[in-house]
Amino acid sequence: MVQNPPIYASISISFEWAMNDFSSGFHPPAVPGHETKLSAEEKQPAARCEWDFSLATVVSSTAKATVSDTLGVIEFDPSNTILATGGIARKIRIYTLNSLLRPQEETVHFQGEHQSIAFLDHTNACGNCIFTPAKLSSLRWKPGTGGRILGSGDYDGVVMEYDVETKVPIFERDEHGGRRVWSVDYSHSDPFLGASGSDDGTMQMWDPRCGEVGGSVAKVQPTKSRSSVCCVEFNPFGDALIAAGCADQKAYAYDVRKMVEPVHIFDGHTKTITYVRFLNAQTLVSAGTDGCLKLWNIVDSRLLRTYKGHVNSRSFVGLSVWRHGGLLGCGSENNQVFVYDTRWGEPIWVHGFEPMGRDSSDHHHAFVSSVCWRQVNEDQCTLVAGGSNGVLHVFVGKRKSDSDPELQRCEPHRLSLNPSLLTSLLSGKTKRITVEMPSLLHVHPNKPISFLGISAFPLLQPSTKSTTASFIRGTAYPQILHRKEASLFLQNELNNTRSKKLVSFAPRCSGSTNSSDSKDQTKTPFGYTRKDVLLIGLGVTVAGVGLKSGLEFVGVDPLQAGNVVQLVMVLGLTVGWISTYIFRVSNKEMTYAQQLRDYEVKVMEKRLEGLTEAELEALLEQVEEEKQRQASGEQVN
Repeated sequence: MVQNPPIYASISISFEWAMNDFSSGFHPPAVPGHETKLSAEEKQPAARCEWDFSLATVVSSTAKATVSDTLGVIEFDPSNTILATGGIARKIRIYTLNSLLRPQEETVHFQGEHQSIAFLDHTNACGNCIFTPAKLSSLRWKPGTGGRILGSGDYDGVVMEYDVETKVPIFERDEHGGRRVWSVDYSHSDPFLGASGSDDGTMQMWDPRCGEVGGSVAKVQPTKSRSSVCCVEFNPFGDALIAAGCADQKAYAYDVRKMVEPVHIFDGHTKTITYVRFLNAQTLVSAGTDGCLKLWNIVDSRLLRTYKGHVNSRSFVGLSVWRHGGLLGCGSENNQVFVYDTRWGEPIWVHGFEPMGRDSSDHHHAFVSSVCWRQVNEDQCTLVAGGSNGVLHVFVGKRKSDSDPELQRCEPHRLSLNPSLLTSLLSGKTKRITVEMPSLLHVHPNKPISFLGISAFPLLQPSTKSTTASFIRGTAYPQILHRKEASLFLQNELNNTRSKKLVSFAPRCSGSTNSSDSKDQTKTPFGYTRKDVLLIGLGVTVAGVGLKSGLEFVGVDPLQAGNVVQLVMVLGLTVGWISTYIFRVSNKEMTYAQQLRDYEVKVMEKRLEGLTEAELEALLEQVEEEKQRQASGEQVN
């Protein structure tokens, strides 16, 4: 067997700044007899912030409010230029983004530095205001209406649609028996189709075009105990799914074409689920009053990651996902807004709602009750957060550049591998991967590493003398990558993986591997190339002609000689083919098995190209758990 030279993968070193800027009536229903379940917190790589966030605008009321003005919901319209807010004050305020992002009016000293922040009043900043008959718990813009129709759910159990221009309701349904409606949403594939979740324990779908009262289309009760349905959301990526979060600590996904039984059940929270949001076509994010967010794989209902840091034990604090940048935003009961990167379980940015010179007597009892991302751009973002005191904060963020000195000073070492290098390891062409990183191991032996491709493989015997660097939990250790375990585990895991592109680079000596194996690959026994087939065919033809000529030369009749040649050739080829097949089956290293492996490798390479970094990191965690289970099993035996 030909010994393959080691493959060297180059590594780029840079740094990122880990940023931590710490600075009435919205309560989800509790579960009777609930007992807290203890679970071990998973170890994850340290979070880092790739964004510069700053507070741009604060909108509040100058007059002393006589009633609560808790902002329970914030929603951008489909154009992402108009913002609607609603809550306890029984009014829908409509803002334009330009009115909120005005030139800075005032410079304040905040959290140790001077910041330029625009202070606005709701009366002046609000372009339109709609008064409602009840307290609002949910708002959602109706797709396909050009930002003119806004749906709402209120505390009286009524779902209404308002014409924003005329400020009058154009549709109303009261099918939840007067029980509080916590959430409303619209289908993106059929904007006439809406859904609502309520305290009556049901999720209902309606269509105003239907002749029945309220346009009822479907009604499901996710739990037998009629636990409150606190949130509903249609899949905005074209799949016929609708998700619902309930007070029974579970989230459910239904096929809207057949809403008899849920097609997926997401079980992992220990208290009421208050929000569900689709991050992309394959993943779902949920929030609960157990103080954590959870990322789920929709295909197999598997928990991918848990996000902890904010405080949430009894109130609706908001949840919003920024799909372009992979960020999650939520409020907290300690009056702070939290931002998570989907790749890490810890917050990357936290900001407190301090009064900043404005009168706020109820500051100590306030909490952040709603958040909403503006779904545009990839390098710039806008996050709007509202508090239980009615104050609106507008944050703007910008992705840090690679030349940012803070980014260079604190970013973990990053290593990426291309799919062909990974598949060569699985196919047996490469037995191990050696990474040149002497400065990393010398100067920073435990520096965190952002792993993309290599992190998906199980690790075996550590060897401090070896130059092979493996990556586990974001730390570099000299270890050896084992091919067999990685192949079995990774092939099983990749069956359900489909997403975006894998960041990759060309390894420094990738050409040497292919060149060393090419001749051996083309000359494997019974692994005939096109040239081999032509030569064999020509040889068989020449042998047949020669045999026939020889028989005729010794006096055999030409017709009989031809028949003999045909019989001999057919029998010979048949026996040879059967012998070859038996030999292939008996020897697994022959071409048949090799071709099967090559086919599997090609399929795996295509799947690897669709892996995201978050999915690879989640895959690493499962690899380690599998390895620990195998090790414990061997100890028992």
